[in-house]
Amino acid sequence: MAEISRVLRPGGIFCFDTINRTGRSRLVMIWLLENLLRQIPRGIHDWHKFITPAELTQMLEQNGFSSSQIGGFNLFGSTVSEHWATYRHYRHTGQFQARFDDDRRIMYIGTALKAH
Repeated sequence: MAEISRVLRPGGIFCFDTINRTGRSRLVMIWLLENLLRQIPRGIHDWHKFITPAELTQMLEQNGFSSSQIGGFNLFGSTVSEHWATYRHYRHTGQFQARFDDDRRIMYIGTALKAH
């Protein structure tokens, strides 16, 4: 975060998306997508390196960012049946159907303004 703050000019906007460190994110990102469905390479994620919105907000503030906005970034649905429906759609079309919502339990997205 310090490096992002260093290279971004004052008034610049930092856009981000990341994975929340929750039990649900571990289940979906690692167990389901890596181990069971093998849609992404095994071992690519380290759940301990996932970051909660509160931790990211604190890091942003400590590095000169303000006006952060965070929302849910949903590729997978909110229930097991939605996860499977999304997976079937992906297998059929090769595309995920991303949507923005308030559910930050797996992934989230946002912006923060670099202070002047």
